[in-house]
Parts: sequence; structure tokens; C-alpha cells
Amino acid sequence: MSKTDSNLNNVNETHHIVAVENSQPRNRSFSFLRRLFEEHYPPSFLRKVVAEVMATFLLVFVTCGSAALSASDEHKVSKLGASVAGGLIVTVMIYSVGHISGAHMNPAVTLAFAAVRHFPWKQVPFYAAAQLTGSLAASFTLHQLLHPMKNIGTTSPSGTDVQALVMEIVVTFSMMFVTSAVATDTRAIGELAGIAVGSAVCITSILAGDCQANIRWIHEPC
Repeated sequence: MSKTDSNLNNVNETHHIVAVENSQPRNRSFSFLRRLFEEHYPPSFLRKVVAEVMATFLLVFVTCGSAALSASDEHKVSKLGASVAGGLIVTVMIYSVGHISGAHMNPAVTLAFAAVRHFPWKQVPFYAAAQLTGSLAASFTLHQLLHPMKNIGTTSPSGTDVQALVMEIVVTFSMMFVTSAVATDTRAIGELAGIAVGSAVCITSILAGDCQANIRWIHEPC
């Protein structure tokens, strides 16, 4: 081997050593960030997010779909039937994915649980994004399925704006009260949480329509 080749090999080895040494801090930083993310957001957290997307999708699809069908022709779905459908889908979703994600299906519920320290604040943005995604997907699906129908998902409010505001405050408070009472109090019968929350949704829907769940405002222009 010539002297020139030997020098080139030495230079290449030096560059390789320097590159390895420079990459080590970056690798350590990346590993630290990955461990930090996995510590706060374990693989099971992804299942929770997916469960929220699916649950919110079905909630909006059933409630807004039944409301749209009821508005177009009450012989297909009555107003009472639309309210019952909303309560039933909430009950079904609580028992289906409640053990996975808690079945919030509503940013207001997620914020309420976080406010009473029954849900970590760091996960609130991910849950809200999942619920928004599910709601938008359901809205798009309904729009495609019921496209010829006009005013899909609209409600027929009666009374003044102040009366509507007071009604929404009352029914939303009632919903949050029931949800928090049966889901966060250890003295409550947890197995009946789905029935209690679903019944509350059904009752408030009969009184005030389906807009007490703010995730449905995206689809229902109240």
C-alpha cells in the first residue's frame, strides 16, 4: 500500500470516528425524548384515541342521522325515536369502549373529568382532536348518504334566544352532573353508568334537542 493510500485511509477513519462521536449526542437526545413520550403516552394510549374516534363517529352518525330523518319525514323516525336513539347509542358506546378510553365522546366531558382530576390534562388535546376527527368523519358520511336532503341536521328552535340559552345551560349542567356523579364517585354503581348517562341523554334530548353535546354543533347548525 502506498503512502498516499495510507493517508487517505487514516483521514477516512478519522472522519468516521468524528461522525460517530457527533451522532451519539443526537442519538441520546432522541432516545431520551422517545422514552419521555412513551412514559407519558404508552402504546395503550393510541388504543384510547382510536376508541374515542370510533365512539364519537357513531354518536354523531346515529344522533344527527336520526334527527335528519325525523326532520325530513316523521313516519321514518319520530322526534321521540331520534331522542331514544341518541340515548341508546351513548349507552352502547359506554359499555363497548368505556373500559378502553372512558367513552367521553365529548370535549366537555373530557374537560370536566380533567377539572376534577380524574383525567390527565396532558391527554386532553389528544382526546379533543380524536373527538373532532370522529365528528367530522360522521358529518361527511351523513352528507354523502343524505345528500339530496336539505337542511341536514338542522334543528327547529322555539322561543327567544334567552330561553334557548337558559335551556342549554340547564340540560348541559344536568348532563355533566349525571356523568360526573356516576363516573367519578366510587360509591356509585359503576355497572349502571351506561344506563344512567344514556337515559340522561335521552331525557335532555326530548326537552332541548340534540345540541347539548357540543361536539354535535359541528354537524347540527342549531
